[in-house]
Formats: sequence, C-alpha cells, structure tokens
Amino acid sequence: MARQFDNFYSHGAINFSDFINCVSSLYTGPDCLDDSTLRLLAEMLYRLSQNKQFLAAQVAGSSNYQHHARGMLDNDDLYVLYENKRPFFKVCAQIWHPMPKRGTQRCFIPQVRDYNFTALTTNYFGPGCGSKLYQYEYRKDLQQGEHCDLQFGQFYQFTPESVLFTEASRDVIAQALPKSLSITISLQLEQRPHACFVFDKSSGRVQQIIADSAFGHNEIPEPLLLED
Repeated sequence: MARQFDNFYSHGAINFSDFINCVSSLYTGPDCLDDSTLRLLAEMLYRLSQNKQFLAAQVAGSSNYQHHARGMLDNDDLYVLYENKRPFFKVCAQIWHPMPKRGTQRCFIPQVRDYNFTALTTNYFGPGCGSKLYQYEYRKDLQQGEHCDLQFGQFYQFTPESVLFTEASRDVIAQALPKSLSITISLQLEQRPHACFVFDKSSGRVQQIIADSAFGHNEIPEPLLLED
C-alpha cells in the first residue's frame, strides 16, 4: 500500500557511496521491510536527494550506468545508476520532460498502470510530478479485459521533503507531467517476475498486459559498480 514518509530525523546530505553502503546493510530482501526499516531507507534516500552534486557526478564521471531513452513513449528518460543482484535493489534517476503546450502535435496520455517492483521515490530537481494513486488485487490468472476492483486512493505531489513508498503488484500509478523539467530518484527494492498491467480507470478492467517498461523483459540485469 502506498505510503508517504516525511519529518525525517536527520537532514544532512550523503554521498552516493555512503547511500549504497547504507542500503546494503539495511536491506536483506523483501521480508525485511517492516515499518522501521522502510523509514530508515526512506530517510537515506531523502538524504541522498539533498546532495545536489551526486547525480551529475555519477553520470558524467562514470560509464557504469544504463540510460534508457523513453521520451517518445513516456515523456521521460531513465538512468539506472546502480544495481545489486542478490538481494536485488536498484537506484534510478528519472528525468521528466514538461507537459507539452496546448496546440502542439505531441500529446502525452498518462497510463494507469502497476509496476512489478516495490520502490521508494522522491523529487530531486524541479517542481516535481503529480501522480494519481490506485490499488488493485493482483492475481496470476488476471487477463486482458477482466475486472480487477481498481480503487482510487489519492493524488500525490512529489516534493524534496517527502518519500513515496509504492508496493509491487498492488499499487497503480497514473503519472502527470510537471510544469517544467523535473527529476525523481528512486530505490527499487524488489522485482517480481510477471508482466505489468495497464488499466481502464473508468471500468476498472485490465486494458493491456505489458512487459517491464525499464528493460522490455523481466530478467534481472548484471550489477553495476560504483566508481571510486
């Protein structure tokens, strides 16, 4: 279930290496995600977001990241900054391009979709995106056209002061584009080996079944290494 974390105890910025070390020591797998561990991980991501130099340094100074240009489809660009294989976790930066002006040919229609990973996400740069959050009941046999009891939860605005937790195979997101260029950073904590769903919010039915949007398949990539 989607949750917001804020009012963090510590506000000091941390570097990327320290962040990875903290996650590695705290996260032993999906079974460890109790409330206290989630809050600690959220606080570490918040503190990383206070470091306004790490992202440029990581991308400009390292070849150990993966760039997935997706602007023509999703109006965003995805940078995978770090991956760990066992236990699986991944650190991503997502650059969101602003909403097209009225009258332009390019049109962005947000998908109402789930994701097959659990994640913590916060705003890093710019005014931030907004998201409509829903929930549904995942089933292995859920097929296109079937009803899934899709329920609207809330509208969430990404800010630098808070971290959003979303749960794999349960939370559904409809992303709204920001007014100007924005960047989110996220810590993905679990990846489940099933396709994702796009929903028709008016009927609550599965509209489309899709592969993992980040890679086009559900295999876990080889881990990336930090630069010294």
